[in-house]
Amino acid sequence: IWRELYGDKSSQLAAGLLNLAWIRHSKGDNVAAERLTREALEMNRALHGEEHEKVAETLLKLGTLFESQGRLVDAEPPLRAALALLRKLAPENDLQIHTTLATIASLTHSQGRLEDAEALYRDALMAARKAYGAEHDVVVTRLNNLADLCRDAGKLDEAESLLVEAIKITRNLHGENHNRLAT
Repeated sequence: IWRELYGDKSSQLAAGLLNLAWIRHSKGDNVAAERLTREALEMNRALHGEEHEKVAETLLKLGTLFESQGRLVDAEPPLRAALALLRKLAPENDLQIHTTLATIASLTHSQGRLEDAEALYRDALMAARKAYGAEHDVVVTRLNNLADLCRDAGKLDEAESLLVEAIKITRNLHGENHNRLAT
């Protein structure tokens, strides 16, 4: 139907393909989901060129699709490509930049690449602070992520310091009885 309405290459068709890809993924048809996402990526590249926000968005979706399937090695290249584009195209404090940094950090952490993950978590934390300020729930999440990594790397004093900072921010934001303090 989209092809009839919009032709073989259009932004609307690419968006429709991405939506259909996520429906197929939700139904467990990951082969079709990947094929549709790749088709949307190539369409966005043809329509907009390599350095466009639609290309970055589609790369993010492809990486996220792979991540959701546990294909961590496959997920990293499109996520890193999306991050590189976002750093060129988006404002420095763009939400997708620190979210993508955190996602890539989590992937590398899961693969045991702790040094890479640490640098990425630190970048994600710095980007979150720039985007939201020093005291925000997203900053707390990034502090917790980095603390988990530090614990896994045996940097227990640093992990403790990061968690104490996260608790302090949570108390400042939400008070003593907030549910995040119990977890």
